[in-house]
Amino acid sequence: MISDYLSRQPFHCLNSDSSAEDFINMIAHNAIPLSCSIEQIATATKADDILQKVVSSITSGQWADKSNLLKTFFQIRHQLSLKGGILLKGNLIVIPTKLQDRILQLAHAQHQGISKTKSLLREKVWWPSMNSDVKSMIASCHACQITAPSSLNYQPLKMSEIPKYCWHTLAVDIQGPYPTGEHILLIIDYRSRYPVATLLKTITSMTVINGLHKVFIMFGYPKRICTDNGPQFISRQFTTYLESHAIEHRRVTPHWPSANGEVERMN
Repeated sequence: MISDYLSRQPFHCLNSDSSAEDFINMIAHNAIPLSCSIEQIATATKADDILQKVVSSITSGQWADKSNLLKTFFQIRHQLSLKGGILLKGNLIVIPTKLQDRILQLAHAQHQGISKTKSLLREKVWWPSMNSDVKSMIASCHACQITAPSSLNYQPLKMSEIPKYCWHTLAVDIQGPYPTGEHILLIIDYRSRYPVATLLKTITSMTVINGLHKVFIMFGYPKRICTDNGPQFISRQFTTYLESHAIEHRRVTPHWPSANGEVERMN
């Protein structure tokens, strides 16, 4: 592909004698936050005992002490470099212990989550315990804790229990209106899946009761019926009718018709 020279033209030409210095300065300029200067990192690096041992090991090429944190640096020794008092891991600046909390606070200034905070830090800086430090800081951040969604322990879905005998549990629903203005009162037996349909001219509580009563006269009274939360099924008149015949009324979750799936499937 032909490159666009004007969009890639450098502002100044690199001097072959100072190319390494220019490269380090470029990394420092792009990686260091505005509130943390490269001089501060160089000073803190010089005062950090662990990093000074790493610097001495890099300079001498001898890694005599490989205990604790130095072992971590020894494992990545081929990625480490030193320039101008700044320790680098590839293109990332190694942050001394004294400035780690400050860098964490800068990266988490907008209170984003763990993944975004880690992603931002990994583009610019590094230290051995950076990932665990991010988790600990966000876990103790008051603003994040009060705005994070609470963890809910949802119960697993339960299948509807099949009744032991027919006409024990019925699913009831009203379908319509049809072009004639009429409705259908549909009843499904949960065990046998036997359907019964009754035509209704109106859908008041009384007409629904009468429609059910005609069916119950033929097949007997059930132990339980399942309906939605339509006004006909939650009225006091309908409740009184069920209680007078010892019929348990189970109403499904509002705005969730699939909870009464047997009759909805027949619809």
